[in-house]
Amino acid sequence: MSYFAKTRDLEIEVEYVAVFSELLERIANGEADVAAGTITITEDRAQTMDFSAPCFPVQVVLVERSGETSESLNDLKGSKVAAFEKTTTEEALREIGGVEVVTRQGVPGMLESVAAGKIGAAAGDSSAIMPVIDDYPGLEISMAFGKRQQFGFALPKDCPGGSRRGQPRCRARGANALGKTSVVQPLG
Repeated sequence: MSYFAKTRDLEIEVEYVAVFSELLERIANGEADVAAGTITITEDRAQTMDFSAPCFPVQVVLVERSGETSESLNDLKGSKVAAFEKTTTEEALREIGGVEVVTRQGVPGMLESVAAGKIGAAAGDSSAIMPVIDDYPGLEISMAFGKRQQFGFALPKDCPGGSRRGQPRCRARGANALGKTSVVQPLG
C-alpha cells in the first residue's frame, strides 16, 4: 500500500490490525478508507463493503499431520479443526457438521497446534499456508476444498474507487479516491 501511494505521490497512513475480523469491521463501519489482506470477495461481504477488481486467486486448504490425512471432509467429523474467525474458511468448516471449529490467531499458532496434536487439522487460505508449510516438516497439505475464490481490496460501501460508484460515504481524506487511511492485516 505504501509503495502504491508513493508511486502516485499520495499520502497514506497504514494501520496494522492483529485480528482479521477487525479489518472487516473497520471497513464496514467506515473507519478506514481501504483494507488490504487476505480478503475474500463474497456476496455477504458485498452487502456491507465494496471491493476492488479481484486481484489474487485462492482456495481453502486443509493441513494435517503427515501420515494422518483425511480422505474426505466427512473424515473430519468429531475432530477439532482450526480456522481464522469470521472467515470463509470458518463458514465452510461449520457447513460440514460434526466438526468442532477452533478459532486461532495467526497461521503459526494453527500449525503449531496441529503439529503438537492439540487439534486434528487446520484450514486456511492457500496464500497464507503455502509460504510457511515447509517450516513444519511433520505437516502436509492434505486437500483443497470449496470453490476457488478471489481476494480483493475492501472499501467502505459506496466509496469512490469501489466497485459500486454511488453517493460517497467515505470520510473526507483529501482529493484522491484511495483516501489517506488504509488498514492492513499481515499474513500469519
